[in-house]
Amino acid sequence: MFPRNRANVLMTIAPIMPNNEDEMNDLIAVQKIAGWEKLKTLVVDSVSSPITKRVYNMALDEFLGWFQQAPRPGFTKATVSAWRVSLEDRRLGSSSIIIRMSAIRKLAAEAADNGLLAPELAAGISRVKSAKTQGIRTGNWLSQRQAQALLSAPDISTLRGLRDRAILAVLLGCGLRRSEVAALMFGHLQQRDGRWCIVDLVGKHGRVRTAPMPTWVKVAIDAWTVPASVVDGHVFRSVNRADRVTGEGMGEKVVWQLIKPYADMAVFANKEVDAWETMVAALVRAGFVVSASWPIQTERTGRMRSNNSAALASSVWLVCKKRPKTAPVGWEENVVASMKRILFDPRDALGGLNILQYYFDLGIQGPDFIWAALGPALEAYSAHPYVKKTEGGMMKVDEFLREVRKLVLHFSLGELPGFRDVQKETQGRGESLEIDPVTQYYLLHRAYFKLDPAPAGACILFANACGKNETELKVVWNILEQGGKQKKGRPRKDEDDIEDATEEAPEGKGNEYRLLAWQERASADGLGENRSGNPAPLIDKLHRLMFLFQQNRTVEVQQLFEAWGLSNEKAFKPLLQAVRELAVRDKQDAERRLVEALATQLRMNRKTVVVADEMKEVPLFDSVEDAGQMQIN
Repeated sequence: MFPRNRANVLMTIAPIMPNNEDEMNDLIAVQKIAGWEKLKTLVVDSVSSPITKRVYNMALDEFLGWFQQAPRPGFTKATVSAWRVSLEDRRLGSSSIIIRMSAIRKLAAEAADNGLLAPELAAGISRVKSAKTQGIRTGNWLSQRQAQALLSAPDISTLRGLRDRAILAVLLGCGLRRSEVAALMFGHLQQRDGRWCIVDLVGKHGRVRTAPMPTWVKVAIDAWTVPASVVDGHVFRSVNRADRVTGEGMGEKVVWQLIKPYADMAVFANKEVDAWETMVAALVRAGFVVSASWPIQTERTGRMRSNNSAALASSVWLVCKKRPKTAPVGWEENVVASMKRILFDPRDALGGLNILQYYFDLGIQGPDFIWAALGPALEAYSAHPYVKKTEGGMMKVDEFLREVRKLVLHFSLGELPGFRDVQKETQGRGESLEIDPVTQYYLLHRAYFKLDPAPAGACILFANACGKNETELKVVWNILEQGGKQKKGRPRKDEDDIEDATEEAPEGKGNEYRLLAWQERASADGLGENRSGNPAPLIDKLHRLMFLFQQNRTVEVQQLFEAWGLSNEKAFKPLLQAVRELAVRDKQDAERRLVEALATQLRMNRKTVVVADEMKEVPLFDSVEDAGQMQIN
């Protein structure tokens, strides 16, 4: 019950000059909370919007807390003016102050209308000026890159991720409120004049409006509703931990809760190997688990530098969340097996592709491809506070990343001409791909950087993924040259090779490496022989045979071919095909003709394939016209 006279109404807030001191004390001790809640009810019930109800309730509770901090002269104009000054001292924005002052004025008006406050006091409070709005604040806007990163954050290999991406798309592309997203029905999605719209949407204060829907938003919605088998009613539904759709809808608070984690992203632009290892180790120590990742193109494809260099073109965005305190310790075998499942298992949401094939088909190339794959792989490692080895000790971050890079490199190698049949046999896992590290490096470097100077960081990444370092590739195997400028003492090119170099190769810098052409290394003494106890790389043997064959020393070619046992080398034919196709792409006609002639001389210009369950023998090399259309990502 409310007190009978107006003066005692304010006693529910604080002692304000009561007529009867004993009555005031009893009221504060017994009826203070109940009385204040009844006063708030008068204000909240006077508005219809649930958002306004929530904001007014918050504003009145703030006012009560401030009122009780110090003695006040009662609920008067002076008290409300002091409240406004305190809001300004907190450096709140004008809109925040205006809405808090509106709640207080509403409280005074409702109290006066219900006979609980003198009309003259209510009139005085209503005259307290609120904050002035000077200009329009731009607020925080997402850039196109940030919006793209936010849309890419959900893991679209799950129904939950598809739903979350669709919700983000609607919020960003259509400008809907959380409550409107939760209330969105299939009946709202209609086509008008060939364009998709959200029709007759009931929004704030019951206002009805129609919002245009970009095509990419509709695509995101369809990508969620089709696999979820949601065809009518609410567009967005709850998804349980088993990744199954439950219920008939969701509340606006649920929309806020599921969207909030995607705002916690780590953007890492440094692509040095050591920097990545340090960053991942710090994430694990800080208790974060990588929940999603996405490569974002951060360089314009038409920029001048991209046309004349192999500069890296993308950054990797990692979406992280706090690891549960109950997360168990990981074991090396289980973590590596989980990483392989994440990378290689087909996903229905990706059209039956695994994540590596999906990235590859998107055109992510070279070192960017390796960086892009690290994000999904880190989900397996970062899920544990640390990872133990069965034989004792810990599996460190650098060891895990080295294993990931090796698998991704094998997948990349399997996409090269000549190795695609092996890729089909191993599903891209690379377990049975037997080819030495130096040859792997040569093929990958040439496939993605050609013979032009390439960034040192990318070369180091490829070398480490192959189990080598750039120093060994330069000094021991004579594959790389720093700076890109041909050094003195290199053998002069023959007339047949001049047509392969119509333009002088661009001069590199000290932080770049250049792959040596076969002519620059073929005449070196001992090429194709074992060095420092290490077997000779297959690419060395091929380059040596090419050099001898060009010199018309066919007898030596045949002798070395038989001595090295290349007829039984499974990777030699794929290597011949890959080098020939790369020469076609790079317009190295002399090299192409030489490889073709060498293959004919060695009777290795045919291969056996299975067509319609039948074994057939076909030429090893495609026609020049077909090979010229080859694309290597």
